[in-house]
Amino acid sequence: MNSNQKNKSKNLENIPNTVHLWEVDGFVKLSDKVRNKLEKSIKEYGVRRLGRDLKFDRETIDSIYRGKKFIHSVSHLIKIARTLSYNLEDLEKEVVSFGRRQANMYNILFPFNVNPLHVRAITIQGDGCYNRLTGQCSWYQKHDRVYFMDNLIQILLKDKTDLSRIKDEKISYVTIPSVLVHLISKSLRLKPEEIDSIKFFEVICKLPQEFQFQVFSQFIIDEGHFKGTTFTVSQWKEETRRGFIKLLDNLGFKHSNPKNGKDDITIYGLNFPIILNLLDKANNKYGNIAGFWFKEGQFRDICRRANPHNSYKLVKKRLE
Repeated sequence: MNSNQKNKSKNLENIPNTVHLWEVDGFVKLSDKVRNKLEKSIKEYGVRRLGRDLKFDRETIDSIYRGKKFIHSVSHLIKIARTLSYNLEDLEKEVVSFGRRQANMYNILFPFNVNPLHVRAITIQGDGCYNRLTGQCSWYQKHDRVYFMDNLIQILLKDKTDLSRIKDEKISYVTIPSVLVHLISKSLRLKPEEIDSIKFFEVICKLPQEFQFQVFSQFIIDEGHFKGTTFTVSQWKEETRRGFIKLLDNLGFKHSNPKNGKDDITIYGLNFPIILNLLDKANNKYGNIAGFWFKEGQFRDICRRANPHNSYKLVKKRLE
């Protein structure tokens, strides 16, 4: 293994990594506590001297010093803080909202840490898409089902703003804000556009099992089918299909390997007790938002009716 491969492997071992304020671009709103401290430090340093040293105009300095603005450029703020020898770790803890644009601020705090629900929110390979122009993701679903993703994003942003919109007479969609997409991608060491590629699955397979299971869950909601006691998944995009199979293998779920890419992937019944166990763990830890949403009833029903034949000992051993 060469040095580049070693570095790449080391990076993957550290994901998801913590994202700090000084690693991102955008705008922040600070607490009054830190604004007052910065104002005092600027006064002691000298307003003119600070502007001269940083080549900032008076308006930029005054946005913090005189409190004329409550939203600040992250890049300007970090440069000012460093010049004043202000502790950046203390500074980021005083952020009360963050956005990529001043017009769209969200209740995102720093340091930013990704949990399994964050990863689920950007699993859009099934009924979603990534917009390279806006940096946003969208998830499409029937009107009476779109609520689930809307609720998930509201939980992650700690904001009850309705993000769902009507597309046509049957379908609605939820927009996952670009600020969330970019922060989660950065934590996973991915470019935002790579969340809609096989690289996404390769990274997910390096994460703890509960992260992998949330991606699996979202994929099942979008592409899973239950009929009788049969559990299948359809996906016609070759790269996404290969990525999902890699995820199944990594989770240890037994499945079919159709030679024809248009044929569904069957997830065998011997997996049902294992999947059900992971599902219950997710629901107990994060609530129903971590479950199979509008397909959970179908899955639990198929588990009651299915008989994993002679695989009980294998299943029991894996659950221990």
